[in-house]
Amino acid sequence: MPTGSTDHRDRDRGASSGIYNRGTLRIYDAAVLGVTNSLIWRCPTRTLVDHYRNHAGPSHLDIGPGTGYFLERIDSPLITLLDLNGASLAAAEARIGSGKKVEQIRQSFFSPLEDERRFDSIGLNFLLHCIPGRAKWDRLAELRRHLRPGGTLFGSTVLPGTSTANPLARVLNRTYNRLGVFGNAEDTMADLEAALAGMADVRARQVGQVALFSARRPE
Repeated sequence: MPTGSTDHRDRDRGASSGIYNRGTLRIYDAAVLGVTNSLIWRCPTRTLVDHYRNHAGPSHLDIGPGTGYFLERIDSPLITLLDLNGASLAAAEARIGSGKKVEQIRQSFFSPLEDERRFDSIGLNFLLHCIPGRAKWDRLAELRRHLRPGGTLFGSTVLPGTSTANPLARVLNRTYNRLGVFGNAEDTMADLEAALAGMADVRARQVGQVALFSARRPE
């Protein structure tokens, strides 16, 4: 996949895809979190839940919140949702429920946030593998300036490495890339680690085909 000439429409195509509508979001948890994670990506959803619980802070920004499944399971009292897809924003806010303050920001992952916005944590779960090209790594690195001192940037992404993938994972990843749902054909753990370089307590590990990462803004 080309890496040098991706315009904004291509960059956003996976994350804003029309396949993420009210209908597909209703079956997402069962299909992806219930089946695909365990049998194909070989990273059980409970591992991702634990990752969220361990890193989400009191004021949390979630970029690409999906159905809100993980946000329903954390204790953060202030949650900001950022997505270009209005259906996902609505589904996530409804899932979070009452008792928490929720704000929606409908914009691209690549669009800048207001300079003064600061959070205790920023989460990106299963978002980066939807975005083609290399600009996503630069944007991931830029997000650190929206963390409060000591705040944590964390998330997960599917890596295409054929040496660790089972046959179903290889087929599904190729199919999703061909359809434009994924954009991770050239993604590597080295790319992810380079984007987090310079932060504190950088941790990146692979569980099946999923890379889980976290890094902290120095105090």
